[in-house]
Amino acid sequence: MLETTFAVSPVRITLHKAAASALLIAALLGLGAARADAANTLQVAPTGSDSGNCVGAACATIAYAVSQAATDDTIEIAAGDYDEEIEITVPGLTLQGAPNLATVIGPDGSGVVEQTEITLADGVDGVTLSDLAIHSSAQGKPAILAAGPGAIDGLTLDGVAVAGIGPSTPPTTVGNGLEVKAPGSGWKIVDSSFAHHYLGVVVFSDMTDFTVEGSSFDANRAGFYVERTLPLTADSTGEIDGLEITATSFDANEYVGLYFEGLKNAVIEGVTVTDTGAGVGSLPNGARAMVVNLKAGAGGPVAVTDSTFSTSVNEAILVQARGWEGDTAYEAAPASLAGFTLTGSTLTGNGGPGVIVNNRSTLSGTEIHGNRIAQNGTVGYNVTAPVDGVFARNEAVGAPTVDAAENWFACNAGPAAAGCANVNAPVEAPVWLVLTVDTAFETLRPGQQTAVVAAIESSAGGDPVLPFPAGAEASFSSGFGSFEPASEPLLSGLASPTFTAGGTIGSGVITASVDGEQATTPITVLAADKAAEPPPTPPAPEPPAPPTIHPVGDKGPTVVPDSGKVTIATISCAAESCAVKAQGEPTLKIGGRSFKVRVKLPKNLGDGDSAKVRVVLPKKVREALTEEGRGRLTLKLKVTGSDGSVKTVTVKVVLKGKGGKAKSG
Repeated sequence: MLETTFAVSPVRITLHKAAASALLIAALLGLGAARADAANTLQVAPTGSDSGNCVGAACATIAYAVSQAATDDTIEIAAGDYDEEIEITVPGLTLQGAPNLATVIGPDGSGVVEQTEITLADGVDGVTLSDLAIHSSAQGKPAILAAGPGAIDGLTLDGVAVAGIGPSTPPTTVGNGLEVKAPGSGWKIVDSSFAHHYLGVVVFSDMTDFTVEGSSFDANRAGFYVERTLPLTADSTGEIDGLEITATSFDANEYVGLYFEGLKNAVIEGVTVTDTGAGVGSLPNGARAMVVNLKAGAGGPVAVTDSTFSTSVNEAILVQARGWEGDTAYEAAPASLAGFTLTGSTLTGNGGPGVIVNNRSTLSGTEIHGNRIAQNGTVGYNVTAPVDGVFARNEAVGAPTVDAAENWFACNAGPAAAGCANVNAPVEAPVWLVLTVDTAFETLRPGQQTAVVAAIESSAGGDPVLPFPAGAEASFSSGFGSFEPASEPLLSGLASPTFTAGGTIGSGVITASVDGEQATTPITVLAADKAAEPPPTPPAPEPPAPPTIHPVGDKGPTVVPDSGKVTIATISCAAESCAVKAQGEPTLKIGGRSFKVRVKLPKNLGDGDSAKVRVVLPKKVREALTEEGRGRLTLKLKVTGSDGSVKTVTVKVVLKGKGGKAKSG
């Protein structure tokens, strides 16, 4: 029978193999259980000393504390400056800085110091960097490096500010902020910032499920960058499969805000990209807000929604998949893009068109709906376009249609008219959004009031696909009275000031203006009533009856029909007229995510009238609702009567997807 001998000085113990195996396994399990209950918190402070295990007393350097740490430990770093090069070799380790970014890692002064502040070693899954200010003074090294080749999963940057010494002129190049050469999955960048680097974040490896939320990328050469490795072949790395960037800003980056050469299953929502290339003396490359420039392999779909792209020196967005016939530099490793969608977004004030699509057979389709495209130019990077709205270049047989229906092109006449944002022939825009204005009452006497509603919510083809993007300012004017306020932003496509008739008697118009386009509605002011004898003193008036708002939430969950239009409340008016406003954007929470929906408010509400408040759910929201089962809608409504009565109610309604089962809990 086989035997195993353990030498335990000064005693030698001999066991049968089965017993030895059982003992070894029990020992390992025991060690694992003990460690699971014994994760430590280590301390680092400028006043500390690099001795011991950093648990009872603070150590002086982060690198020493890392050398003393074990899996899942936390290193709490006191406020202070730490000029260090740190290699993280411990999985599950958390580096926790002091509040208000008072923990600073990196060299002092303005001189060049070629060092990487934090390096992630192979296999260090589950690392968290939190509340740290990381300063890089390097020309050629990144501030944070994931070098590989082993995979690193579950990295989290939470509240981390990474700053360099500013973009420079090649070939002298400052370092990148976060450089990713290791493959990985489940990375999260939350409430963090990258500023004054060559590339704020650059990915050369293959990543899955990468999230960026509530962060900023400012004053870099490029903000967020995904680059294919060379030589370019079907095996090149440099791709993210499952990218989600939300509520994040990209300001004053020199060449580009977001750039992708390898990208699959991407959702970009609520981002703001401004001033790309602004004030830069030499622009040999880019100056575009976002570029989808896929290379070597199948990519997409890419969905961009509820975002703003403004004041770039060149075009706002470029979309293409390289390797079409004749694209000689990339034919050996062609790419494809399985769909690009742009919805509910604002593209204004860019030097080039709002969107340029190199619409070859490598791109399976582009849909551009429900966007505000206004006041852009025609000068893009290496191109002067014939139009300033959406420009598609069809240079190969089999190129699909670019569908740009139901956008706001800054005029009611549509994208073919002079003065409008235009599209060229390969782009189909048969219907578009139009501006309207209306009043509750067309005839008033001096001092009387009426609600005015300006709206961009309809087109020749019906309702828009998504809520009209917020941010457009509506201004109002008339020679027959005044407005309060005289201008206000459109919310869910609506602006609703109060008009007060002045002393000028006669008939004219009320004018609403958005992006230079105007719409009018008639208004008449009659002379004030004159009685032959002074009227008797009237009794004190009864206090005005407040308007009423009846949410439908007390009737249980409401099933959303296929149309996506749902009644969420009924409003009754007891005054001569009532103005209805939504305070803020309505939100629908489904499974932990918030979706924007469009609210349709009653326009003309007079004495004794009742009207319904509805919301319109886009297709993707209805699909999410059906998949999850139910969601909760919240909307604050304010109704003001012409007699001064006011009613404000927060409407909360549970919505159910049609055919879906509500999940428990």
